[in-house]
Amino acid sequence: MAKIHSKERVIEYAVDFKIKVVELNERLDADAIQIAEISGLHPVMVYCWLQEYREGKFVATPKRPIRS
Repeated sequence: MAKIHSKERVIEYAVDFKIKVVELNERLDADAIQIAEISGLHPVMVYCWLQEYREGKFVATPKRPIRS
């Protein structure tokens, strides 16, 4: 989900997580502030992800087939 890269607490979220947050926003027809509260994120981060999603900057990671 998230990786902390330094002592300054720079967090990098996976693209799949960002897409799930955006899709949650669309499915619930909620605003970014409500989604941020539900997800434990800052509202500005959600706004940025919504904008990046609209601009086509997110590409979901392909699912790997399950091996038996």
